[in-house]
Amino acid sequence: MKYLIISIFIFSSTLFSKEYTLKWYNFVTILDDIEYADESIYRLVRADGSWEDNKGFYGSLKCVGPNKISSDNKVELDVSCYAYDNEGDTFGLMLFRTSDYSAGTGTATYIKTTGKYKKFEGKKCTYAISYLNDVTKGFYKHICK
Repeated sequence: MKYLIISIFIFSSTLFSKEYTLKWYNFVTILDDIEYADESIYRLVRADGSWEDNKGFYGSLKCVGPNKISSDNKVELDVSCYAYDNEGDTFGLMLFRTSDYSAGTGTATYIKTTGKYKKFEGKKCTYAISYLNDVTKGFYKHICK
């Protein structure tokens, strides 16, 4: 009986959870960059790929913007993104991050939303991203509470 109650509690917590997660599998293209004498880099990038969420929706997501990379491999990132899902609804994201270049956490803010994503307009979510060896293939996940 004890295990039945625990199972029901876990299931109902998951079922009625208001937490929203989105996973994005992305490929990064360097559009242009400038390297300075101190070995810092100003880089324009595009990242695009497929995403899926914990509600069963999926789609395409593309981001474009600047990366300022310091000589000690820290990045300041401020990019704008556009996404659409399998039902035609759309949303934008503004991604901000200051961390190590190859992995880190930041803030994703929903902008310019339509349809089911209207409820996220202005919502700030926490994200984490990690790249494979050459920083051209990444795995991103954000959580909104």
